[in-house]
Amino acid sequence: MRNKSSLFLIISFLFLSCAPDQGLDSMLFQDEIGVDSGMISEDSNDSGLDSSDSGDFDTDDFDTDDFDTDDFDSGDSDSSDSDSSDSDSSDSGLDTDDFDSSDSGLDSDDFDSSDSGLDSDDFDSSDSGDSGELGPLHWIGSPCEVDEDCVFEDGQCLSEETGHPNGMCSVDCERFCPDQEGFPGTFCTDTAQTDGGFCHSRCNYGLFPGIGCRDGYICRVMPRSGEPETTVGTCIIDDGSDPPESECIQWLIEHDVLFEPTTYSPRSPDGHPDLVCSIEDPVRLQSPVNGVFYRVQWADPEDYRAMLMSCELARSLYKLGPILEENNIVELQHMGTQNCRVISGTNRLSQHSFGQAIDVAALVDENGELFSVVDDWEHDTTDPESYAAQILYDFAYQAFEEELFTTILTPNYNSAHDDHFHMDLTPGASFIKQADSCY
Repeated sequence: MRNKSSLFLIISFLFLSCAPDQGLDSMLFQDEIGVDSGMISEDSNDSGLDSSDSGDFDTDDFDTDDFDTDDFDSGDSDSSDSDSSDSDSSDSGLDTDDFDSSDSGLDSDDFDSSDSGLDSDDFDSSDSGDSGELGPLHWIGSPCEVDEDCVFEDGQCLSEETGHPNGMCSVDCERFCPDQEGFPGTFCTDTAQTDGGFCHSRCNYGLFPGIGCRDGYICRVMPRSGEPETTVGTCIIDDGSDPPESECIQWLIEHDVLFEPTTYSPRSPDGHPDLVCSIEDPVRLQSPVNGVFYRVQWADPEDYRAMLMSCELARSLYKLGPILEENNIVELQHMGTQNCRVISGTNRLSQHSFGQAIDVAALVDENGELFSVVDDWEHDTTDPESYAAQILYDFAYQAFEEELFTTILTPNYNSAHDDHFHMDLTPGASFIKQADSCY
């Protein structure tokens, strides 16, 4: 009996010694300190998995009767602290059923060659001259005077007489438009100047810094023709109104971040009609982000699709650039960003529900060397021996120290994070778990 009492006291001491005490109250701590991962889901470019979001660090989950000293790690809130679903590998979230490339943003979802009537053979890339502030020539959204300036099938010039400054190459459309490498993406939308859907350029802040569109046009979030629930930042005729941009959006523009403003309709996660997922200042962040390419871990090489997230998360990822550059990191592989769901085993929304979290699986340097969380992380130490482990440690802890994220869960938090870092922007939080203490 004495031995059991002693063991209970030791466990209690270690448990309490790691309670968050640096500006993070217990409710905030429980809100997202779960086994939180993000992955591509069924939402438009939603990327939030939840792998095993069931490891919430909650005293109600702690049962000393089930505690095995062989499982005890003074620096780790082991999966034995949460319910049995935590250790179910089938709940890893990395399920191909959750991944629908048609929902991933700037890709095949927006282009159905069978609908467009346009064939890449009709387009001569040698014609893609640059007309300065008017942008590239001879493609959708380009300036024109006559139809012959629009060198693609059924291309037509929407002239200045119709209110289009310097004319605009376009083609009528039903939901979809073609894209062409080297040009801004396109989008099918209705405007006051067109009768039905016509293809327009999407906003492109890389090609047109500060405004996202060529002279005479302005970036506005527009609904897709025939599918108004799908919206994208699109270049339409400038009506002289001030853009409804937030401070964060302005910051992205001023720092030449590649992104598209978008909208995200509030919705509820499955089985929780009382909860509402929403994103403040939603954007689709494009690669490269301050010199780094972001790729979903299981996507094809160089498939750097846009990521749906909050503007604030986009700003944090941009600020990661110098940290990654220190170690010549050129690619970050992730498991996702946005996904409308609760933390498994709870009735609380994950930060992925707000587009405020990303799950980092691996880093790749300029020589192609892969630093994988699942393969290279060293447990039970704050002084890793291998170069790969040191790269991962430095990345996670420096991102926290520079306050780019308020919560970072590494494999030191629990076994459900053995394959990724969960990094989020939980309001009021300040937490990262080291091997033998809270930080």
